[in-house]
Amino acid sequence: MWDLFCAEMYKIRHTKLPWVIFGLLVLQTYIQMDGLRSLEEEPVLGQIAISKICDASPFLCIWLSSFTGFFIATEFQNGTIRNTLALGKKRSSVYLAKLAAVFLACIGMSHSCP
Repeated sequence: MWDLFCAEMYKIRHTKLPWVIFGLLVLQTYIQMDGLRSLEEEPVLGQIAISKICDASPFLCIWLSSFTGFFIATEFQNGTIRNTLALGKKRSSVYLAKLAAVFLACIGMSHSCP
């Protein structure tokens, strides 16, 4: 299972999708910060502003769920999951490795909102 997890993390690091989603998160956060600045008389400073946006944003869930869906769906669309299963790996191990890798990627993206 550890080998499957390492392979999934390699796929996440070397595909463009996480970086595109991360860029969209940065853009969305910037737009929301600009909107908050125009609504409030006194600006929200530092970490409080970032945690306020990351916690209150419904779009954060949409971006992360779309990343999860695209990352897992491309495996089935390309047929690469069959190659892993043909090696004799258990289906539950493959799914758990994917779940753990996507979970860590989503945690990384959500906690590094600029």
